[in-house]
Amino acid sequence: HELYCAPPKKFDDAGKPLPPPTHRYPSTATPSFYLPAPKVRTEDDVIYRPNLPGFQNDDDIDPAVLGQRDSELLISYLTVPYLRVPLVVTFFSTDDRVHKLESKKL
Repeated sequence: HELYCAPPKKFDDAGKPLPPPTHRYPSTATPSFYLPAPKVRTEDDVIYRPNLPGFQNDDDIDPAVLGQRDSELLISYLTVPYLRVPLVVTFFSTDDRVHKLESKKL
């Protein structure tokens, strides 16, 4: 028997390879969850976006919870795989941002 690191490819009835499986629920820890296409992979992708979300509630009557600068910081922190949790916790640990966690979107 041979050992492989990846599971074997699956094929449809016609013999064509099926696409790899995707996650059932999209991760909210990736910046692309909060932004429309194209996908955000690096901090440069965040910097060159003309508009970033304000994370207001769904009714759109409320003003933006985060300004463009804070939104850029938060979304760029989400592009760092292993440091995103400490960066986001530090981001919301200041007195002026801790109350912004009352927002349902955040």
